[in-house]
Amino acid sequence: MYQCLVRDEDISMQATFQLVLGASKPQLTYKFIQQTVQPGPAMSLKCIAIGNPTPQITWAVDAFPLAMNERFLIGQYVTLNGDVVSHVNISNVRVEDGGIYQCKASNKVGETFHSAEMRVYGAPYIRKIPNISAVAGEPLYLPCPIAGYPIDVITWEKVPPKLGPFTFGELVEGVRTQVQCVVQSGDPPLTLTWLKDGVEFSSDLGVHITKDDFSSTLAIGKVGLEHSGDYTCVATNPAKSTKLSSRLTVSGIVWQLCKWIMHCSLLHMHTFDFPTLNIFLNGFEHLQLLMFLFLYCILNIVLKL
Repeated sequence: MYQCLVRDEDISMQATFQLVLGASKPQLTYKFIQQTVQPGPAMSLKCIAIGNPTPQITWAVDAFPLAMNERFLIGQYVTLNGDVVSHVNISNVRVEDGGIYQCKASNKVGETFHSAEMRVYGAPYIRKIPNISAVAGEPLYLPCPIAGYPIDVITWEKVPPKLGPFTFGELVEGVRTQVQCVVQSGDPPLTLTWLKDGVEFSSDLGVHITKDDFSSTLAIGKVGLEHSGDYTCVATNPAKSTKLSSRLTVSGIVWQLCKWIMHCSLLHMHTFDFPTLNIFLNGFEHLQLLMFLFLYCILNIVLKL
């Protein structure tokens, strides 16, 4: 209520009017303070706000909404003067209750908030972080929801890549082969590269590589002896580089044929009369024995046609 008075020697006049405020942004008239406490006792945090329309006060810890449970009780009431009083009562304070607490008063005109840390003596503790949605190109505040006191250092890490196994096995000249290196887990962005015997491929090796967001495929259209070696898939993200290797062994046609002949000979050796065979082979050198096994294998194949 405002009153205006005016007068001179002969007369005086006055006028009275009432100023009614319209909508106003909330203001915090009482704020809780930073505290360092021992586990066990009860704790209370309080904020008082004014504003028009009457503001609503909400609470958060480490930027995530504070939920009530059997130990956390959130209360709020409005006084006769229109002050909004809100409090958080914590019974039997634990180490994991530590963090940065925030009260926020908001109405349709605007909002205001206050934050302060509650430290609880004890070993370091990290609360589970829920999934967070962000807008590309906009600032992002991502708190580390830690508790415990004192804490020496806090570090942030992204999840390094984890690769699934791949294998070539033993191959013969002339065949085709391909393997796929898959990143089973790890944060993007990811970069996938291949090495042979620890170095990058030469351009004339005839290796074709295709990639997508989470895998890389290495293909060889015609395997040759020059392709033998250790192949390494390297996955890199901002956290770490992870490597996984597999050996490709390529055998020549002659060696494969020799192995096939020996295998075939052993399979069919039981059809011979062994005493006769021993007498027949007596005195043969190793090369002559190999030639005999070769001819015997071919003969068995022809007879089966």
